[in-house]
Amino acid sequence: MTLRKIELLPLVISITLIFIIGTGMDWLMASSGREFFPVVSLDIKDGIDHSYAGKYAQHDEFWSLVNDISIIRKQALQTVQDRTGLVITNRERFVLKFKDFSMESGFGASSMPVRTQIGDAILVTISSEQLMLGVMDIDASLVHEFIHGAMRQQMGFRNYQALPKWIREGIAVWGAGQLQERTRNVIAAAYLEERDPVSVVHQLDNMHNSSDDYLVDAILFEYIEQAHGVEVVRSLIARVVAGDNYLEAIEDATGLNWNELQRVLYKYAHGYFEEIISMSGLGEIQRAQKLYDWGKASQAIELLEELIATKEDPLLKPNAWYLVGRWSQELERFGLAAMAFTNVLDDYPDYIGLQDDSRFRLASCYVSMGEYEKALVELERFFKVHIQAPAELQVDAWFLFGRVQYALTNYLVAAQALRFAAQNRCNFVQDSFYYLCLAHLRSGEIFQSKLAMAELAFRYPYSKHLPKLKSQLDKKLLTAKQNHPL
Repeated sequence: MTLRKIELLPLVISITLIFIIGTGMDWLMASSGREFFPVVSLDIKDGIDHSYAGKYAQHDEFWSLVNDISIIRKQALQTVQDRTGLVITNRERFVLKFKDFSMESGFGASSMPVRTQIGDAILVTISSEQLMLGVMDIDASLVHEFIHGAMRQQMGFRNYQALPKWIREGIAVWGAGQLQERTRNVIAAAYLEERDPVSVVHQLDNMHNSSDDYLVDAILFEYIEQAHGVEVVRSLIARVVAGDNYLEAIEDATGLNWNELQRVLYKYAHGYFEEIISMSGLGEIQRAQKLYDWGKASQAIELLEELIATKEDPLLKPNAWYLVGRWSQELERFGLAAMAFTNVLDDYPDYIGLQDDSRFRLASCYVSMGEYEKALVELERFFKVHIQAPAELQVDAWFLFGRVQYALTNYLVAAQALRFAAQNRCNFVQDSFYYLCLAHLRSGEIFQSKLAMAELAFRYPYSKHLPKLKSQLDKKLLTAKQNHPL
């Protein structure tokens, strides 16, 4: 038995070592959080995953943008280091990946740690739609996500996740220079809700309540930079990354205890909001809207034109130009309206909500001015570029396209577009049937014209178009009878 035990001893020792090593590895992974890292296979070239096979994969324009982003990625990594003082090692492990998300999701970019063939990496996923449509600030978004990645890389996954979210997001928003933009967005939202935007500051007293938590989070670090200098913020970040108590680090950086800091931040935020409001002129936009509501559209347009000429805030101008365009179009000042919509389209491509409607309205203005070739160019751009536009607006665009093709005497193309618009219940259904009847009539398809008019009469028996269509159809029939008597 003793000999048998000696023979089994190597096996027992081997099993014991395997258990110890395995348990140790599990402990090491658990301490770092690596057990939560998803394992992914990537096709990485110059820090970018080229395995994208989504709906833009066959578009040369998409890959051209990807090549441009390779340079922006390197600049963003350097900006993180310059701005925060974080020393980024293994920069090749900060990898960008593109994925299709709907615009409604609001998804722009996010980051997460992953395990890849090149080792542990920070994977930043970017919306392909927002990239193609030019609606995201890619530079700031990458800096924001890279700050998360750099801190996560240096602290370890678990330690970084243990920090309060307002610390993590506050540093990222501050470091990416996104505070002013987020402040303007909150102010604009307050105006839309007919609230005093300064009242938003009253929600900042506990550092967590606002329509934009990330905005609140960043105000602390903006204050420290303005009051004590950027080096103090960098030292604060270094202490947080080193694992020091973040409240003690903040109190040491500011020379204030937490309660004192809350009072100082409240006062600072109040002044900061008032400065942005004064700079933006958003209050004047609200006054212009009231003038319009009171039936004083001309005065409202004059006020907006004055704002555009005197204010430099980038949030103000696209909205002001858009309203000038809409109200001018209603007043049949089509030249001014076309200029306003052109300014929105050319100068403010990031404002996707304004871009779709502005392109459609610009084409509509050209139709009203009889400039059909220009209208056709804008509609073709609409169908190519504004693929995420609301379905209702896209159907309306088909009506306008049919209207333009009819004016250009392309009757068969016009009939197809107008039939599509009518069947999909655009906002111009009766007009669609009217021009559909005329398109068939002009191309000699009398029977098809009769059918379209009959459908119009069935759906809208009191349509203003019916007498005109009946008159033109009777004339066409009379002419045909005279040309071909029995």
